[in-house]
Amino acid sequence: MQVVGSVVSGSESEPSVPAGSGGAGGTHPDFGRHVIIIDPSMPTAVINELIAPKTSEQFRQVFFMPGTYGSGAGHDDPSAARDIVLAAVPAGTAFAGLGASPTETTINGALYVNPSGFASLATFYRSLTNLSINPIQPGAAPHTLNWVTSQTSPFRRVNLEGDLDLEGQPPESPAFGSHFTNTRIAGKVMVGNGRNTAEGAGQFSQGMYFVRDSELGGEWSGFGGMFVFSGVEGAPQCDFGPATAQSPSGDRVVLDATPVTREAPFMYVADGRYAVFVPRAVTETRGVNWTVDAHVGESIPIDMFHLARPADTAAQINAQLAQGKHLILTPGRYLLDEPLRIDHPGTVVLGLGFATLEAVAGTAAVLVGDVPGVILSCFKIDAGTVNSDVLLQVGTTGTRSGSASDPTTLTDIHVGVPNPGSATTSTIINQDHVLIDGSWMKRADSGWTTALADHGLIVNGDNVSVYGMWLEHYQKTQILWNGNHGRAIFLQNEPPYDPPDQAVWMNGEKEGYPFLKIADDVRSFRADGVHTWARFSEGSATNTCYVSSAIETPVTDDVTFHATLAAVISYPNSRGGYRHIFNDVGAAVDGTPHHLTSAYPQSDIFGISVVARVASFPAGHGSLPNS
Repeated sequence: MQVVGSVVSGSESEPSVPAGSGGAGGTHPDFGRHVIIIDPSMPTAVINELIAPKTSEQFRQVFFMPGTYGSGAGHDDPSAARDIVLAAVPAGTAFAGLGASPTETTINGALYVNPSGFASLATFYRSLTNLSINPIQPGAAPHTLNWVTSQTSPFRRVNLEGDLDLEGQPPESPAFGSHFTNTRIAGKVMVGNGRNTAEGAGQFSQGMYFVRDSELGGEWSGFGGMFVFSGVEGAPQCDFGPATAQSPSGDRVVLDATPVTREAPFMYVADGRYAVFVPRAVTETRGVNWTVDAHVGESIPIDMFHLARPADTAAQINAQLAQGKHLILTPGRYLLDEPLRIDHPGTVVLGLGFATLEAVAGTAAVLVGDVPGVILSCFKIDAGTVNSDVLLQVGTTGTRSGSASDPTTLTDIHVGVPNPGSATTSTIINQDHVLIDGSWMKRADSGWTTALADHGLIVNGDNVSVYGMWLEHYQKTQILWNGNHGRAIFLQNEPPYDPPDQAVWMNGEKEGYPFLKIADDVRSFRADGVHTWARFSEGSATNTCYVSSAIETPVTDDVTFHATLAAVISYPNSRGGYRHIFNDVGAAVDGTPHHLTSAYPQSDIFGISVVARVASFPAGHGSLPNS
């Protein structure tokens, strides 16, 4: 690292700090050349130069030391603003403050993502964490920040002192949502009005969003597919369901509290020393919690972490884990010829700058043993071209382990099978009480014979909770849920885009595969906010594929679904869809009669050929509003 004044910027020239050390008492950790640490004493022009997008850097972490950055003098007229911090947030870049609270690091300006047409549907892998932003963005309305992103673009511990535009004005970009957790937004949130009506078509809008344990100070404005609020102060009124004679269809799902929560760990600086704060698990949560008191969690000095570099081998990292070290993955791609093995309870693995573990030798990338309290946070896992049976596994098969008070937790862990790539299953959860909070598990959306992946998630443990999950494009049943007392809040799916035709995509005599299969012997499961979006785009323009049932489930009083949506995307081929949403009952969601159209009443969302909304299944079981 190169020290410029009191700023640490990326450079090949780095001080001599022993690998894995936190530096002198944790005061000067060596995070490597892809981590930039900004100090408030720096001129704003220098800061903007350092944080500007770098086309040569695929992975990057930007930290702001506590303090105030830029001038807020132009906040009422962004076009005339001067001396503001301003940067587009590119893919693979994570911005974070280093204060104990978001309010200790204030940005006057904008860390933004502008709309980019249909490219906004592929605007992935960027994040804001532990910051306050006074939004001043030239080209946007006063007091407004643009954040037009799709999956894997979260806010965590963000204090936004204004409005948030998730679509851009005028609306010109479809986007497919992300998530906000432990975040306060003082103003309104605009998602775009995508509502088709009998009077005419809607406009581009966000398709979906998940908001958990946050505070909204203004209106949630617009209409789209599904917006789920769990434990959110100021949440809009719950209204999800199909249109009736008395009211139009609704897109908002609201839960008063989140059943169990464990917030993501984060790095901070106190008294000049770096540490990682690891929150404890809590139940029935609502609103923000930005404290770092001992009763809320544990502060772990940076010296207790091994600071891994992409050049490290799996054996070298495992040697550190075996000694009881926690792990920080500095930005870059790690080529693993064996899995990282986590066998100490309470181990924390924290990624910076979307660090990525690639399983290059046909093994898993991460194996968590039968120990409680492991925290995996903020990194990616990719399959290699040699098939892996599984990429991420928590707990061993057939062994009951896990702790309700100290649950193993995965926050913003993204697992993918690229093209080319091969992994039979992305993630297997064998441990009980595991919490997945914010995740994208995805097989590439093209490459039927070169991107090979059967299943995204297999849950064998009991009392497993999944919040804010996007899981897409796997070639067979995408989620197999075998454990009891499972809970899902915001579960998104897309069938594979690329079956060449129906004949090659058959589950025995059934067309296609369900995205979710609840095992026949499961006695208890609840999901709130489930949605699946079909788009069969491979082969000829007349390719027509169907899913026999989107969800296969036992029909009992204690296996329930609240707020479910199924839709067929209009472009570029909207033929096919779902014969049924649940099991073999109910009407089809079929885009073929409405090919390449988007109009009311078959679709209430602009750009979607046909939409179905189901308030509850089995019908009449449970209460949706504020349940």
